[in-house]
Amino acid sequence: DYRTYDTPRLPQFDPVLPPIAAEVRSRPSPYPRGDRRALLENVRDSGRIHFCDTTCRDVTQSNSSNRFRLAEDRLVGPYLDNCGLFSLETGGGAHFHVAMLANMTYPFTEAAKWNEFAPKTMKQILIRSTNVLGYKPQPAGLMELTGELICRHFHVVRCFDFLNHAENMRPFARVVMAHQDVLFEPALSLSWGAGFTVEHYLEAAEALLKMVAEASGLTPSAVTREMALGLKDMAGVCPPRFIGELVKALKKRWPELVLHYHRHYTDGLFVPSVGAAAQAGAEIVDAALGASVRSYGQGDLLATGAFLEEELNLPVAMDRDMVRQANFVLKQIMPYYDRYVAPYFQGIDHDVVRHGLPGGATSSSQEGAMKQGYIKLLPYMLRFLAGARRIVRYHDVTPGSQITWNTAFLGVTAAYNRGGLQAVEHLLDVLERVAETPEDQLDDELKSERLIIYRDCNDAFRDLLLGRFGRLPLGFPPDWVYRSAFGETGWEEALANRTTDSPLGHLEELDLKAETAALREAIGRPPTEDELVMYLNQPADALKTIRFRQNFGNPNNLPLDVWFEGLEVGRHMHFTDTAGKPHEMVLRVIEPVDGHGMVNVRYVLDSEIMRTEVSVRPPSGAAAGKGGPVMAQSDNPFHLAAPSNGDLWVMYVQPGDVVSAGQEIFNISIMKQEKAVNAPVDGVVKKVLKRADFKTTKQMVPVRAGELIVELAPLPHFCNSCRKPLPIADLSYCPYCGAEVHG
Repeated sequence: DYRTYDTPRLPQFDPVLPPIAAEVRSRPSPYPRGDRRALLENVRDSGRIHFCDTTCRDVTQSNSSNRFRLAEDRLVGPYLDNCGLFSLETGGGAHFHVAMLANMTYPFTEAAKWNEFAPKTMKQILIRSTNVLGYKPQPAGLMELTGELICRHFHVVRCFDFLNHAENMRPFARVVMAHQDVLFEPALSLSWGAGFTVEHYLEAAEALLKMVAEASGLTPSAVTREMALGLKDMAGVCPPRFIGELVKALKKRWPELVLHYHRHYTDGLFVPSVGAAAQAGAEIVDAALGASVRSYGQGDLLATGAFLEEELNLPVAMDRDMVRQANFVLKQIMPYYDRYVAPYFQGIDHDVVRHGLPGGATSSSQEGAMKQGYIKLLPYMLRFLAGARRIVRYHDVTPGSQITWNTAFLGVTAAYNRGGLQAVEHLLDVLERVAETPEDQLDDELKSERLIIYRDCNDAFRDLLLGRFGRLPLGFPPDWVYRSAFGETGWEEALANRTTDSPLGHLEELDLKAETAALREAIGRPPTEDELVMYLNQPADALKTIRFRQNFGNPNNLPLDVWFEGLEVGRHMHFTDTAGKPHEMVLRVIEPVDGHGMVNVRYVLDSEIMRTEVSVRPPSGAAAGKGGPVMAQSDNPFHLAAPSNGDLWVMYVQPGDVVSAGQEIFNISIMKQEKAVNAPVDGVVKKVLKRADFKTTKQMVPVRAGELIVELAPLPHFCNSCRKPLPIADLSYCPYCGAEVHG
């Protein structure tokens, strides 16, 4: 449905780029470089509010599916570089992953290019503590290896942990603080609700400062002059009054500590919240070019600056004329992204203060529910989120946001599949009554019924309860949550195995030599350092990107309209390949789709006539054969189905294996989180319809909700001597070993 033959095309992309005056280009950055202490003194003593621009990272993540390309960065970057801003956020977060997955671009190569076409302004990156640039905890060695490469390309490193567990950031603190020319900015993840008080965040900030001081060998007082503290309201849920109180308390406690405030527009209160933070003493705030501002990212640089300066009498550091020029360039780019990669659901969503989904996840998660056919269940999923976040409390930012959404999605859809909307309403009624009622006022019936709430949760939620991501910010939830999530046979063991330690203490270190050898074998040559770090953080998609670039070159050489819409028949396209060689291409004929879903395309490349086949749809008619997955029978306990659309990444059994009820049979990745599928009954494996072994092949296999993956058969009788299954019942002697069979 991306586009059809009848979809009107946007105009050919031919941007107008205003000249940047020579005196502007030659003007140095207003911020000292090479000495973070001097940089922080400049910010602290300037009497101005400073800006980090998030246009090309967080805003494109929230509003354009992370699809903003290096090709367009090159166009707008030189203008942003001359706006007199504190920093440009250009890397990290989900952008690291999607740069490979969707844009086929090496993230660190992208970072290096930014420093070429925008050399004056500091580049900023966002990293996820132990999750680094992925979605699950990684060992300290990978954090440090990635951190060293980050410090080569970025000047400001913002690091957050969704649990605010300071120890999870220690390896990054060691690396970044060893680079005097790089500013480390550990960030507090912010939520607003019971327990998340100003006093709570002061304690969390103190733990962060203590950790950074220890990691860098500085005294607690000295470290406040060598780092900045980020305040990350990733969902945009904290009201202006709370942010003002928090910033005032932080500045009172640590007057020399520079504060950098980040929040999203989702609830509609971006500008007053930024104003409250700045008025209370925050020196740096995040905003973006107005041409990029939609619903879920940051607010407009010019509007925010005007509010601070004209309404609150707070001078700002910004070249407004250059911001206007940058906006003009970006206005010509955004129509293509708005048409093809904008969120399906748009607009302000003030109810984010209830359900807590951050930034772009507000739309992308809901869009995922729609694509899987569950749009009618979306209001129920949001109700589940609002209730559940009052029971197990942490911060809804990666990987917390994925855990939160998957818990709601799996819980509501599983209830619906069991008993329709009546079962969903019952689930939510129980959840909401449990969330609202004090424990000592619950009756025995409700205490029993609440065990349905987390019965369908995924592995990541269970790992969260066990402390495998780190210490929960407000402590472990009540024991009944474990009974619900782990079941009657596993909850007591789960309680016994909980930990409040950082996962860094027990994660196995990478065998760097072996991983390098595996990558070398996969791509047929020694990997570059960039490729190795990409692979270690995101192995499957790094391999796809490396192979794509080897086969097809650099897609950033394509014009923007061709990237999204393809080349128009008859149009001549001139481009330069990765080696710098110029080419001319013209598309001659696109033939109709045949029964196999294939299209023949004829084109001319550098005067040579060429032909290729492109698959555009599944086969139809006789060509389709018996295509399509085999669906499981929902009432058959021997049918093990995919619980949702996702990717099968590991299969643990093969035909003939004997399995026990509760044993994990296979595991599916659903929205970046793992979901184990266990045997509901004892049995023997009859069929395995799909297989995967991601650790060996670095490949996953797509599956559909309800698709039959493994079929079991009733457990046969076994020989008591050799333990082989008996082919028929009522045998007196085993046909394999000859031993007498006892009933």
